[in-house]
Amino acid sequence: MAAYRFSAQVIGRSSGRVSTNAAAYRSASRLVDERTGQTFDYSHKGGILLSEILAPDHAPADMRDRSKLWNAVERGEKRKDAQLARELLLNIPHELTREQGIELVRGFIHAEFVALGMVADLNIHAPDRKGDERNTHAHVMLTMRSVTAEGFGAKVREWNDPAMLDRWREQWAIHQNRALEKSGCAERVDHRSLEAQGIDREPEPKQGPVATQMERQGKPSKAGDDRRATKARNAEREELKAEGQVIDLALARQERQEAARRAAESKAANEKIAARQAAQREAASRHAADRLGQIEAARQQADQRAQQQNARRIERERDRFSGWANARRAEAQSARHDAETSLGRDHQRERLALDNRHEATRPQREQQQAALDAITQRQQRGGLLYRLTGRAGKDEAQATAIKATMRDRSNRQAEERQALNVRHEAERKALAQQHGRQDSQLEQRIDRARDRREREGWQDQRGKQQDNAAAEAENRPVEAAKDSRDAHKPEPAEAAHAPDAAKSDDPASWSKEERAAKVAEQIEVIRAARLEREANERGHDTGRTMSR
Repeated sequence: MAAYRFSAQVIGRSSGRVSTNAAAYRSASRLVDERTGQTFDYSHKGGILLSEILAPDHAPADMRDRSKLWNAVERGEKRKDAQLARELLLNIPHELTREQGIELVRGFIHAEFVALGMVADLNIHAPDRKGDERNTHAHVMLTMRSVTAEGFGAKVREWNDPAMLDRWREQWAIHQNRALEKSGCAERVDHRSLEAQGIDREPEPKQGPVATQMERQGKPSKAGDDRRATKARNAEREELKAEGQVIDLALARQERQEAARRAAESKAANEKIAARQAAQREAASRHAADRLGQIEAARQQADQRAQQQNARRIERERDRFSGWANARRAEAQSARHDAETSLGRDHQRERLALDNRHEATRPQREQQQAALDAITQRQQRGGLLYRLTGRAGKDEAQATAIKATMRDRSNRQAEERQALNVRHEAERKALAQQHGRQDSQLEQRIDRARDRREREGWQDQRGKQQDNAAAEAENRPVEAAKDSRDAHKPEPAEAAHAPDAAKSDDPASWSKEERAAKVAEQIEVIRAARLEREANERGHDTGRTMSR
């Protein structure tokens, strides 16, 4: 006779249970609980005829992976008394073949649970080698939350309604009887209690796995004793019925016909209900699929528009940033050109001043040259008297002194030109180095600003005023050392902010007025230093002339 069994329980944290552990045990596999780090390995267990995940068509692909499925359940539940999963234990009629039993369970799970939006972890176990060889059964773990295209949704409280459990028990009987009929078996199952079926028999108590193992080992158990006592009472009841009952064949025939009629009517009614429910589920599934398709299409269009707008915005911000950076470079180039031009004019003035100073010695040189020419003429005329009077010796000494003076003056003027050229070259190099540092600092500031804008996603910076101290602490470039006259000068006032940062002391960020003032200031410092050197040189020349 086919046996009916449908038992349900909730796996919850309040009883200390873990869904990943239960799933690993039912599937004889190895799972790691990512929430606690525990590893549950039951891969050494055998007897698994089928292990698979059944999920709605719209469920994400991760829902069909056992480890990802139950780890997602564990992550999604925050309460310490959370209900994690619902487990069903189903007996599969031994009258069916293995393939028929698998088809029966799959059809029942799809129709009654997956169609409602649950994900089912199905594992069919073979009978224990030491137990009843007819005990092929299925363990089904069901999610407590419905599944959407994005993942788990809210919990469906209606699934915990006792009326829903009664319906599932009835549908399991209907599916089994349909499978038995299809396979040509006369046996049927009934989900109702013995009392509801009108059967005068005491139900046998459940023995449980622990008591069953003890009985197999030859050890008595209370559950086994209770079950044997119940069987003895039922056997006694059957013997009493056989002894005292008078069978009325006609009444029995009529009762059988009536029972057959009721069974046929019940079957027809159940088939109508099943067909109506199937049609409703199919319509609901189509509607849900259409609605999900519309929502997904709208979401994709919105995402695409947002991406396009963001791309255009980023392109505008990058163009604006490039314009700002190029403007800073152009201003720095203009400042360099002004400084180089000013320095060139100063050098030209210094060269002209030196030439004028040298030219001022022309009358003295001409006078000395005339004296030297007169001495030369006298030496050429010579004569005894010229030598005897001692005039020749004096002219020779005087000519030697004049030549030394002229040679010294010529050497000194050459040294002055060389010193001036060396100093001019050093000043040009120093200015070039300063410009190089300023260019490097400007490019570093531009790069930092670009990196910051990249990290911020190129947000629109127009109209913003950023904190000066915080911005300058990070972005202020290291300037060249200033001379003592510049050390105690106040910092320039801050101007309007750049598109992406506050104003700093970076020369590339000065306004035209500030840059012109800075250039004039540097020129004045250089001019003062030159005037001081020239004064020193003139004093030195005067001292040497006086000494001669």
